[in-house]
Amino acid sequence: MRLCGRFTRFLLFLGYSATDAAELKVQSLCRTVSAFAMEYRTAREKLIQQRQKAASQQARKASRGFITVDVRNYSSLIARNLTAPSVALNSLDRFF
Repeated sequence: MRLCGRFTRFLLFLGYSATDAAELKVQSLCRTVSAFAMEYRTAREKLIQQRQKAASQQARKASRGFITVDVRNYSSLIARNLTAPSVALNSLDRFF
């Protein structure tokens, strides 16, 4: 009985009228809260995906027109250039 009184007072706190709070079943409220949580989670995930997509599009737009160079490959070519210049020049020709 004490638990039902607490549930009724909780519903009154949420803004239900006294008659609605007395008639509402716990399962009904839990089902409503569960459906809301699922809708909220779905909307939140969709919003996060939209923000990530917009950020990637902005990054792609910012790098448009630039030549991308693989830095790892480039640094190894520079190291080879110090030891054997002809080999490094030949290997750089395939990039340009």
